[in-house]
Amino acid sequence: MSKFKVGPDTAERPWDTQPTALQCALGRAERWQRMLKFGDASSISDLAAKEGTDFSYIARLLNLTTLAPQLVVAILDDTLPSGTTVNDLAINPPLLWAERVTQLELKRGRLRG
Repeated sequence: MSKFKVGPDTAERPWDTQPTALQCALGRAERWQRMLKFGDASSISDLAAKEGTDFSYIARLLNLTTLAPQLVVAILDDTLPSGTTVNDLAINPPLLWAERVTQLELKRGRLRG
């Protein structure tokens, strides 16, 4: 039985109450991508200054905005292989979605669910 209650007065998904680190990172990356797209920041350097964080951290996390849809779903559903980190997904990602999924599964195991 799930430790999370489901109903009209409660969250239907676990991350509605307690997001995982990967869910937070994905949300942050998507927000930064929108800031760049809509001109709230003119560059990654400008964004880093506005956010008070490191250029390389932002550049790395922005790679999460290019994940294969099935990996985004796995992040949101918390069904990535155990031990998967931001670095597994954001550092030197392959260009093709299928290669990225294969690379992750070879390193960490198959996607759950």
